[in-house]
Formats: sequence, C-alpha cells, structure tokens
Amino acid sequence: MNIETLEKFLFQLQETLEPIFGKIEISPIDTIKGAWLDRDGEVLVERFGIYCFVLEDLEVVYIGKADESSLAGRIWSHVKTPSVEREASPDRQGIVVYPSIDWSEDEYLANTLRRGEFSLRAFEIKPKHYSSLFEVAVQIFCKDQGSFPALNRRIG
Repeated sequence: MNIETLEKFLFQLQETLEPIFGKIEISPIDTIKGAWLDRDGEVLVERFGIYCFVLEDLEVVYIGKADESSLAGRIWSHVKTPSVEREASPDRQGIVVYPSIDWSEDEYLANTLRRGEFSLRAFEIKPKHYSSLFEVAVQIFCKDQGSFPALNRRIG
C-alpha cells in the first residue's frame, strides 16, 4: 500500500466517523528520519495515534498504534538504539542505521530497515482512544486492497 493512498483513506474514514462519534482530530506529523531521534524531543513525545514504516518507494511495510505509550515510545521499541555509520563507504558515512532491528523474518526487508532506508509517517489522533479503531480500519483497508503491510503479522 502506498502511503499517499493510505493517508487519503485515513481522512475519508475520519469524515465518515465524525457524524457518529463526534469530533476526531487527525494531524499528520512529518517524522521523516531524524526528527524523532531525540527521545526527549517534542516531535512525538506525549502524542498518540498511528504510525507507518515506509520504504523509499512509498510502500507501507508496517502500521502500528500508540494509545497507551507515546508515538516516540512505540517507535523506539521497534528501532531500538540507532547508530551512525562512520567506517562505511564515503556515500554512507554519517547515515543513521538501526543494527538492532530484528522483527522481520524477511532478511532483505530486515537489512533494508537496518540500513535506515525507510522513513516514518505518523498521525496524531485525538481523542487518543480512537487510535485502535483507526489502526484496525487502515489495516483492513490494506488487506482488502491486497497489500497488507509485510511486517504486520495480524490485524490489530
């Protein structure tokens, strides 16, 4: 599933649900690599919603939610401690990598993530208790479209 298609669906779902549930706020958070790396930064701390790991071709490979711990905490639980390549080829020096990523059985995909060849896209959802609803709905949409994210093992 392409992130742009997913985002369009997310906002259509918001419009559909608001007459039933009342005001639901969805705010995209630009979390392209680096902005969220400072664990104490204000980009994702104390924010809740859903997040996506996105490959360079804009394919969404994971959809998760943060409704109990913050977006920062959930993302950190996946990527663990990043490091900066210093002894790599000149074109890779200074690149942030994630050597501890180990949650993909697909070795090619795991190595792609470890090399830092992904971005993150997050959506703050208020009230935060709607995060689960949106996560499941987006995952079902992906499955129905024949493109369930490679790293999601199940819906929900």
